[in-house]
Amino acid sequence: MDDKLLLTFKTVAEEKSFTQAAEKLYVSHTAVIKQINRIEERLEVKLFNRDKRGVTLTAAGQVFYEESLQLMKAIERAVERIRAAHCAETKTLRVGTSLLFPCYSFMDLWVEIRDRCAEYPLKIISFDDDTEHFPRIGEDYDFVIGIYNPRRYDNAFAFLPVGKYRFCIAVPRTHVLAKKKQLTFEELDGYPLMLRRIGSSPINNLIHEKIGRHHPGINLVDVDYEYNASIFNHAVERNCPLLSLECWDRVNPDMKSIPLAEGFELPYGIIYTRTPSENLKGFLSIVETLVHYEQS
Repeated sequence: MDDKLLLTFKTVAEEKSFTQAAEKLYVSHTAVIKQINRIEERLEVKLFNRDKRGVTLTAAGQVFYEESLQLMKAIERAVERIRAAHCAETKTLRVGTSLLFPCYSFMDLWVEIRDRCAEYPLKIISFDDDTEHFPRIGEDYDFVIGIYNPRRYDNAFAFLPVGKYRFCIAVPRTHVLAKKKQLTFEELDGYPLMLRRIGSSPINNLIHEKIGRHHPGINLVDVDYEYNASIFNHAVERNCPLLSLECWDRVNPDMKSIPLAEGFELPYGIIYTRTPSENLKGFLSIVETLVHYEQS
C-alpha cells in the first residue's frame, strides 16, 4: 500500500477530523476523504465512524492503525538499509548532525582535506538529540562530530580527535552581559551560572574548582544531566548565563555565545562505532594522517 495513503490514514486517526488532517498534510479536505475511501475500498472494511463531531476508528480501523504504525516503521527501516547498502557500495559516508552534535566545524576542515578524501563522499543526515538516536551510529549514520564523554556511553564508541572547541558563556540576549565581546569569570561575579555538576567530566571539575577558589561570588547552578535544547530554553527563561561551547551557538536564537577569556578548551572529533566498516576505516586513516600533519 502507498505510504502516502498510510500517512493520511494515520493523520486522520490521530486528529479525529478530516479537516484537521487536511490542514496538517497541506492537502484539500476532498483529497483526504478520497484517500480514506480508497483504503476502505481496497480492504473492504469500514475504518472510521463518521458523525457531526468528527471521526473515530472502528474496531477494524483500530487494528489497521496499530498494524500501519508497524508497517511504516518497517518501511523506514527498509529504506535506511537500502540507502546504507548503496552508501557501502559507493563509499559514501553518512555524517549525523544535530543541534548539540553539529558537523559544520568538521565541514570547515573537510574543505581543506577533501581532495585527499575524494573517494569518500559525505552525506549529511539529521537526528534528534536524545538517547535513542545517538547510539544508532553505524546504523542510520556512520559517525557524528562532537565531544565524547566515555562515562555517558560506557566506552561504547571510539573517538578520533580533530580539533578543539573553546568554552563560552551562553547569555540570554536580554541579559546585561550580552553586549560583551568576551567574558571573564571575574565579570560573572554576582550572577548565577548554570553548568554541569562536579563529576561529569575532568574539565568541568577544573572549572568548578577555579570558580570555587577564585570567584566565590558566582552562584553556581548545577545541571544534573547532559545538555539538551531544554537546558538552553531554561537558561533563557531564568535569564541565566550558561557555561557552553562555541559549537552550540545555534542551539537557541535567544542566546548569544560569548568567548570565555580564561581559554578553556575541549577536544572534539569523529565519534564512531568500535566496529567500523571498511570504508570508514579507510576514511579515518586518511583523516588521522592529515590532521596530524596539519597540527605538527
